[in-house]
Amino acid sequence: MIELMKPKYTFTQSEIQDGDIICFQVDISDKEVHDLESQGLYSNPQQFYDFLQNRVMVLFRPKFDEPDADQPEFSLVLSKKQNYDAVSYLTLRQPPPCECS
Repeated sequence: MIELMKPKYTFTQSEIQDGDIICFQVDISDKEVHDLESQGLYSNPQQFYDFLQNRVMVLFRPKFDEPDADQPEFSLVLSKKQNYDAVSYLTLRQPPPCECS
């Protein structure tokens, strides 16, 4: 649970306990918020901690064949809250397999 703290309250009045996390954020402009979100980043602590709580590592691999250069295996960190369109977009943005020798 994420709750905003009132700056004039003491830690006791805010009911801060051991293990609580306090985040500070600088005010950012709407343009900066848009720039961060267009890069797939989070513009506030609530969004970031929501992602941390709902993240899952998904391994993509060919169904019947062994992974190779044509069909590589790759993994993505996704959110349980993402819909099909978001997952397919992120999957398509994967870099091509490395032709390293």
